Amino acid sequence: MTEVTVGKFANILLIVLAVVIILTIALGYWSQLKEGVMGFLGVETEEEEIHEGNIQAEKEFQNLLKDIERCKETTEINCGCTFNTNNFNSNHLILASSKEVKIIDIGKMRKKTVVKDENAGFVLETSELEDLNCLYDKNFKKIKATPARIFFDKETPYFHRYIDFFQNKIRFNEFPINIAYPLYKKSSNEICWVSEKVQNIKECK
Repeated sequence: MTEVTVGKFANILLIVLAVVIILTIALGYWSQLKEGVMGFLGVETEEEEIHEGNIQAEKEFQNLLKDIERCKETTEINCGCTFNTNNFNSNHLILASSKEVKIIDIGKMRKKTVVKDENAGFVLETSELEDLNCLYDKNFKKIKATPARIFFDKETPYFHRYIDFFQNKIRFNEFPINIAYPLYKKSSNEICWVSEKVQNIKECK
């Protein structure tokens, strides 16, 4: 008799648990419940991963600004400069206008939304670095964008510009691919991103 009672109680408990899970999902609390369980088990939650990724991106952005300043300060021209992109990921976007450069957390937003709205996403860091909204093509012709967007959702980062219905994606050089450089200094006051098609660039010393 006791075994039957225990068995019934276990079945009722399972049914109640299933109902709670179904209601939790239906009411939109499943992600909170999942993160709570993951936190209890000591597993890093998605929110914590995003936060850590943003911290790394902010540090990388500061390094990028230092690399650009070093590139500006060198006396050489017609040469390439490097910077690291390892700590940027598909959630991040570099937005460069004629007046400033930003690193933005765009999360899982649709690309269509991001390229049409300059205010899309959450700004992590901003610099008053000017005139980095440009790129040199394989013939060193200067391509301007208002603004320029650098995405990191592919193996190699790429420069994206959107003009009305026209979209253009150009991968830029990422060191050490083909001993190339993602930034090119053409004159004492002109630095732009550079297309991957430009090869045999000397390094700015």
